[in-house]
Amino acid sequence: MCQERGSIYTNCVSCNQYQKHVFAYRSFPRGVFVPREKCPQNRIYFVLEGEVWVNSDEHPDTILRAGQFILQPVGSRIEYRVHTPTESILYSFDRIQNVCEERVKSGLGCLEGAFPAPKVMTACSALRTFWIV
Repeated sequence: MCQERGSIYTNCVSCNQYQKHVFAYRSFPRGVFVPREKCPQNRIYFVLEGEVWVNSDEHPDTILRAGQFILQPVGSRIEYRVHTPTESILYSFDRIQNVCEERVKSGLGCLEGAFPAPKVMTACSALRTFWIV
């Protein structure tokens, strides 16, 4: 396990389900602007710390805060502006994969059914264990 800023993160490299290039950790200072880009894969964007403005067809003029995440389908166009120093995880996939059986099982307990439209979601405690032990 590695430790960063007082939080302990799981070291997944030793897990037999580990796959390279599935998750990308991102850290940006305040004021960074990522211009509109087309998503080459489906994406789930988790904000660990900070605040980010997001603009896409699915999430127009939306503010994401720590503990929230959004889903972006392949082919959608999205742009970001970092409002405060931000840490985030970007999960990219062609089809959803079970990357950690133990955490998937604990996360299933907080599902409340399907959402009628794309929306910003707050990560429940079981889902937060994907980035904090």
